[in-house]
Amino acid sequence: PDPAQDPPASALTSPAHDLTADGPVLEEPAHGGVEGAEEPSYLLAKLSTLCRALGDPVAAYGHAARGHRLRDGRRIEHLRNLGAAARDLGRTDEAVRHLDQAVSLARATDSALPVQLVQALDLLGRTLTAQARWQDAANAFDEGLALAGAPMWRALRAPLLAGRAALHLKLDELDEAASRYQQSLSISEELGVRTGLADAYADLALVRTLRGERDEAKPLAERCLSLERAHGRGHGEVLALIALAHLEDPARASTRLENPGEQLTRLRDPAETLARLESSARASLLLEEALALAEELGYRPGTALALSRLGAHDVTTSSYARAHRRLSSAIDLLTELGHDLELAVACHHRSLAAEALGDLPAALADAERVFDLGHTPARDRAFDLAVRLRRGLTAWTILERAKLTTPAAGGVPGGVPEAELRGLDAVRTLMTAARNTRDPEQAATLIRRAREARADVESSWRRMEPPAFGHVALRRAAPPDQAQLDALVAPEPGLGSPAVTGAASRGATGAVGLLGFSVGDGAVTVLAHRTGWAEPRVFPTAAGRDVLSDFLVTARERPGLLDVEARRRRADLWRRLADLLLREALQAFGDDLDLVRLLPHAELHGIPLHALAPDGRTLIERFPVAYAPSAAVLTRLARRPRVVGASSLVLGFPREDGARAPMEAEAEEVAALLGTRPRTGPSATAALLPGTWDVLHLACHGVFGQGGDPFGSGVRLADGLLTARRLMSMNVDAGLVVLTTHEQPREDARAQARDESHAQPREDARAQVREGAHVPARGGSRVSVPGAEDVAALGHAFLHAGARSVLLALWPVAPEITLALLRDFYARRRDGEGEARALRSAVLGLRELYGSAEPELWAPYVLAGLPG
Repeated sequence: PDPAQDPPASALTSPAHDLTADGPVLEEPAHGGVEGAEEPSYLLAKLSTLCRALGDPVAAYGHAARGHRLRDGRRIEHLRNLGAAARDLGRTDEAVRHLDQAVSLARATDSALPVQLVQALDLLGRTLTAQARWQDAANAFDEGLALAGAPMWRALRAPLLAGRAALHLKLDELDEAASRYQQSLSISEELGVRTGLADAYADLALVRTLRGERDEAKPLAERCLSLERAHGRGHGEVLALIALAHLEDPARASTRLENPGEQLTRLRDPAETLARLESSARASLLLEEALALAEELGYRPGTALALSRLGAHDVTTSSYARAHRRLSSAIDLLTELGHDLELAVACHHRSLAAEALGDLPAALADAERVFDLGHTPARDRAFDLAVRLRRGLTAWTILERAKLTTPAAGGVPGGVPEAELRGLDAVRTLMTAARNTRDPEQAATLIRRAREARADVESSWRRMEPPAFGHVALRRAAPPDQAQLDALVAPEPGLGSPAVTGAASRGATGAVGLLGFSVGDGAVTVLAHRTGWAEPRVFPTAAGRDVLSDFLVTARERPGLLDVEARRRRADLWRRLADLLLREALQAFGDDLDLVRLLPHAELHGIPLHALAPDGRTLIERFPVAYAPSAAVLTRLARRPRVVGASSLVLGFPREDGARAPMEAEAEEVAALLGTRPRTGPSATAALLPGTWDVLHLACHGVFGQGGDPFGSGVRLADGLLTARRLMSMNVDAGLVVLTTHEQPREDARAQARDESHAQPREDARAQVREGAHVPARGGSRVSVPGAEDVAALGHAFLHAGARSVLLALWPVAPEITLALLRDFYARRRDGEGEARALRSAVLGLRELYGSAEPELWAPYVLAGLPG
């Protein structure tokens, strides 16, 4: 019927009449009804209810519309049936209109019986849940439950409790969902009510599964299947078979993004192996039955799920060709449906099958698709496949996307507009609801709503550009493309002056190299790009996490002068890591670079890569070096104009009286070098930082180890701790930020370090390093080391706030060493030397003074960002 007017009666005599997208808008009649309509009205109401139960919403809608036109005393019932049928047809907006009208009419009646109102509220709550109007749905259910609170209305409470439980499930409130489902099932079983019983059992089984209670979930799923079979062969039976197969699946392969055969292959007990194989066979039979029934019913979403689960099962049994065929069919159907969550699972298993069949490019394409669909666990697999195929650009793109979700690389911004937060929260809630929804069509609808919410966020980001391009780029988390990577290694005319010594200086052309690192479970992979290369290259290494842990345990300890064995052990470890990590990439680079940009990852944030000496020559001897959190950060920095003609700001603030003299002395000396007046003591506040500065120098304590939160780290000023998180919401437009001092961790961590410094086993130390702990050195001088990601987060926070480059230390440094480096660095900078070259010269000067065997004295300071 035309949605603009009521259809003629003749149009409603056939239940299969043509329906528009929104259906007819049926206004409430102004008079009392049609004479003699009572018996037809009753029959039409029952027919509509029966047609819905038989899965024919079109006929149900037609009967309800015809009954509504009779305009008799059953108007509320007909409106309720119209709303229910419209919801089944996917027209939820229309359904809400009809159900709202039914609720309003029921409230206006003088009847003391709440039946009509409660039933309308139940349907309204379910429809609002389908629309993701969570609070409105909760209000409808709660009103109905309040009306049906008396024991005599227990039969009315059962569907309301189930509906409210479904809402809790969507919102991932699993305990509340379980409690209300149990109440609903108890009432329904006691009263012998079968309507909605199978769905309640199925949903409770899902709740138990999500809570990890698989043994409790299985009998619930079996009860659901028996109810569905008793009801008749329908969509519910297909879904029940698939759910029970998932609970029978010993490796839980069907919905997990990992190699589904690993658990079976790791079993050693023959009896357990046999039991698992029998369970796997039962799961396969259930899925075959589900597939046959779905195909018989023409239920394409059910067919897609069954094929996907069977394909995953085929992977566990090494039937890779059949798995690939089934999964390809499932992927086509799931793509058509728009169920991204199930699509990611199917693509993951097809990737495993393709790899086993020797088709690595296809395996990589599917792994990338899984990652694109938002499943971050797929990142490592996609990266490893790209490395095996030596696809440098693909590997770099995957690594950059992983870094963009890591706090130390920029995953935690500062101030975020409220509308943006609401939009992103809506996306997360909708995707969680989709993940907790059994029905694939309902899940796909929620995913479409999530895409719409994401599109709204994207629209707001477009409006925020260009003035807030840094914030938008960080939130959008888009990795750089080939052109942007090429721009980062484009020759820089300012680097053309000799930056290296010896023969290399004669060929200096401003060439730039880029070294990225990925710390995987197995080993570190190095990604390299440089001026003149057509695309990035990949260099797998044998440097594993054990080597990194050993290095970090010993990197900052200073063995006694007479402890020859300790010094030899440390030198061997430094040499080993340097050769494993850098030799091959540096050989490919050659000696004609004038700057190398280093992009660490994970534990490597705490390693002075510039001090490593592959083939006996340190990296900083070869080239000036600059660090960065990621290539994406460098791309954003390149869009900022350079600071020209601005003044400098120097702050000096000690936390303790004993540190006052050196802190103030540093601030005064640096201020004199920069031609400005220092702000010390109570005047050194965070309120001074916003503005435009040539140099912002902070002679104050850094605070780290804040409960495992890298962005809780910060700098202590007169007005309190300025955290990295707060800093990211500020506008600090500076050509260079210098942070010169660290403080040790919190008192409890320091006390623990003192107590354990002599007794801590090497394995314990390794574990602490992997967790970013403050590891005490064994023997000689001991220093407490800030967690690697804490320092990286603070540096990134300054870059995000507006700094073009940041100079800071990886570990605490003696004031005398800091002042010696700063005098040299600032003097060279004042004379026109670029910051990377100036720092290189100052570091090499310290190295010459203290000796190459003392890197903890000359190697702590690093320059991050795009130095001038």
